[in-house]
Amino acid sequence: MSMFSRKKDKAMNIELNIPPPIMIVGSACSGLDNIASVFHHGGLWHGADQERRRSQYHSAFINPQILHYVSHSLLEGRHGDIFGQAYLPTKGNREGMDNKEGANWLRKKLVSIILKQDYETGQWFVMCAKACLVWTVWNRAFPDAHWILVRRKKEDVIAECLRRPYMRAYRTEAGWGEWYDIHVECFNEMILELGKRIHIVQLESVLAGDYIELRAALSRCGIEMSVPRITEALEKVKYKERDWKGDTLE
Repeated sequence: MSMFSRKKDKAMNIELNIPPPIMIVGSACSGLDNIASVFHHGGLWHGADQERRRSQYHSAFINPQILHYVSHSLLEGRHGDIFGQAYLPTKGNREGMDNKEGANWLRKKLVSIILKQDYETGQWFVMCAKACLVWTVWNRAFPDAHWILVRRKKEDVIAECLRRPYMRAYRTEAGWGEWYDIHVECFNEMILELGKRIHIVQLESVLAGDYIELRAALSRCGIEMSVPRITEALEKVKYKERDWKGDTLE
């Protein structure tokens, strides 16, 4: 058997046996990086490290290939803003995306990306604020996936949107408030549909040292982490934010 054949067989075996991703979602400016850092230090693959230098974004946990070729494509396909800031998908759009054709495309595209990034085995996660806007097609593609929904107080998200230079769609609290409310509609749909597969983590609680929700979410995903390890993971995110002057995308 040639080396090419062995590689092809290995890729097919991985594709057939790949577990569903753990989806880390929430609105932009909700602190997704903090929660993703904990899952990263829990040993989960995310494929972003080797791509980060080629990314225009300052997050260690956004996989640029998934962002550009999956998330942006899904939003663009619904004539929306690829940055997830304006012209957001409606409930009707999300219902229309809940179909086998779209789910098959997403799954094949995603698997193709991570295989090229040398994923081999084990749990993995996708951190993407935009995924909640098109959650129906993700859910159809991976019906057994666990979802970590990161929540942050509305007023804090709005303030962060006004502060971040890449959040360009609005210049007023009212504009970002309406944008946030659309995300909440998506969250409510997800909570109703996903049931025990969605785990809500309040950012303020985590940053205050209350890890009850976070540890419960980790446990339901089959990950056990001690309080010191969680604290260490969160501290590393704070260091990176200082190093990058806080300009993180998610």
